[in-house]
Amino acid sequence: MTESSPARARALFYAHDRKEVLSGVDIDLPAGRVTAIVGANGAGKTTLVELLAGVRSPQSGEVLLDAPVALVVQRPDAPAMLPITAREVVALGAASPVARSRTSGRRVREALERVGAESLADAPFARLSGGQRQRVLIAQGLAVGAGVLILDEPAAGLDERSRARARAILREEADRGVAVACVTHDAADIEAADRVVTLRDGVATLTREASFPVKP
Repeated sequence: MTESSPARARALFYAHDRKEVLSGVDIDLPAGRVTAIVGANGAGKTTLVELLAGVRSPQSGEVLLDAPVALVVQRPDAPAMLPITAREVVALGAASPVARSRTSGRRVREALERVGAESLADAPFARLSGGQRQRVLIAQGLAVGAGVLILDEPAAGLDERSRARARAILREEADRGVAVACVTHDAADIEAADRVVTLRDGVATLTREASFPVKP
């Protein structure tokens, strides 16, 4: 069976300060599958997902997208006086130019509920713990409703219960046809993925692929 891949990259090259990070990377993110992107620290995983999401531009090669992309970053530092609530952070996703509709109020509520953060809606984002921020950022990505969902270390700062919830959410998104990819070091996340792409020496290799989507 041939699967469509709404996000693809071919022959990606990228260097930081003249140090080659990605060297001719090819990767496909199939719809309806969860792809884990793994590799040692410094292997270029974050650079790769930023290129796929359009945050960076490749120095050579190309990224081919047939659907909007939502990128969930690792929890950022936030100034203590940043005047924005968790609800407003998620609303930024719902109001994104690539969001599938503008009925943002309901989308925001649903996204916060799915990550178990509805009680944090009115809390200042800057005052949340690292794990709480991560859940809010995952909700922001869900609120976009994009056809491609990419997450950079979604398990970072989460307790085991929240990690399990995040894995279930990614499976739900894949089951409705979204192409899901996550950078991860978490063994349970890797085991739950349908596909594993390993970055090593600047090259991406598909090191595992299930014949059918993995079910929890």
